[in-house]
Amino acid sequence: MLITNAAFIHSPHMSDLAVYRTAGRQVLEGKQVYGRVPRRELASLGRSYLVFTYPPFAAILAVPLALISWHAARLAWVPVVYLPLAVTAWFAFRPFLARTGRYAPAVLGAVTGVCMFLWPMLQEIRFGQIDIALAAMCVADLAVARPRWPRGLLIGLATAIKLMPGLLIVYLLLTGRRKAAGVSAMIAGTCTLLAWALLPGSSAYYWTSALFDTARLGRPTQTSDQSIRAMLLRAFAPYPAPTALWLGLVVVVIVAGFAAALAAARRGNDMAGAAIVGLLAVLVSPVSWIHHIVWIVVAIGVILGEGRSTWRWLVAVGTTELFTFADPYITRTPWFAVYAPHLFEELRQDCFGISCAALVVVLAVLPPARGRLAARGTCPKGGARDSPASAGPRSAPPLAPAIGPGRSTAPGASVPAAPRLRGLHARPPARR
Repeated sequence: MLITNAAFIHSPHMSDLAVYRTAGRQVLEGKQVYGRVPRRELASLGRSYLVFTYPPFAAILAVPLALISWHAARLAWVPVVYLPLAVTAWFAFRPFLARTGRYAPAVLGAVTGVCMFLWPMLQEIRFGQIDIALAAMCVADLAVARPRWPRGLLIGLATAIKLMPGLLIVYLLLTGRRKAAGVSAMIAGTCTLLAWALLPGSSAYYWTSALFDTARLGRPTQTSDQSIRAMLLRAFAPYPAPTALWLGLVVVVIVAGFAAALAAARRGNDMAGAAIVGLLAVLVSPVSWIHHIVWIVVAIGVILGEGRSTWRWLVAVGTTELFTFADPYITRTPWFAVYAPHLFEELRQDCFGISCAALVVVLAVLPPARGRLAARGTCPKGGARDSPASAGPRSAPPLAPAIGPGRSTAPGASVPAAPRLRGLHARPPARR
């Protein structure tokens, strides 16, 4: 309640939600959604001047927000943030929740409450963002064992709304789920073509100009940006960062990240693979705000697993504390920073981006959780299922001894060795 209240009474008052409503209103009025703004104006104003930067299909979906009042839109957006957070936490912490039995709903509520205080989630409600809703769609598409929709549909829809989930289509393809990847690509393409038919002018301008104009997002060195590009720009400031260095690092991170995600999926840890791809999108995108790192919720749940391991608890709690209490905007300088003030400044501003890279490594080497509910998840082609049956020889059910004709099945009854050995290799009786 306090977090939601802060979004209503403190600046910036769900400023991104206001941008969505403006885009929806421009669609209704037949105006250009992506207006041209002078570069010097954008560079000087930073994020205080916001323009719509999502694909045209997202502008069409924003039309209902333009049909209601500003106060009603803010009230309606609260469940759009917190209900998807609960859904994401349910799938991410499923092995741990399975251990709690009948207390699972209460534990889920507690976990969701803790996740509300993570920096990405605080900014999600503060700005009125949609990232956690898109993450919930992608997680549900991957984790539901037998979805009522064609698998890949939700990922494709999320990609049509915001481009960053599109990396999960590559993940589906690499893990052998070609049909799901095809469905995702088809849905994303269909939604894009539909938006082009309804908004031809805005669509043409977006896909040929606005998409490649990162200056529309404001000052590139601001602390809120945790992408590799922003970290390099801050490190080289006031001089420009070499573009070749950024592109080279992006290629290396993409190759290593997808290799890590594929390795996790082959071990039966599909949720870890999805979390890796979500964090990977934050790193390689030209611009990645802190509220884009909502995949940290999935990462913490995967790290915790069933909660039976002390080191898993330590890493999960440490990650939660880092993304809750670390403040990249802090202005005070500790005493030890006098020895390397520039290095400390860089580490402070880049703490979340560096943590995303570290979590990719942690998730890559993490063994899958062996929970009762974890066994219900999906498994990529060729990978081991995350179920007790794949845990090894210890989890295999014992073979029942063969009982010869006329023998007793009582616990203490004796069974001759020869018939029992023959029974192990005998064919099952034919059904009548």
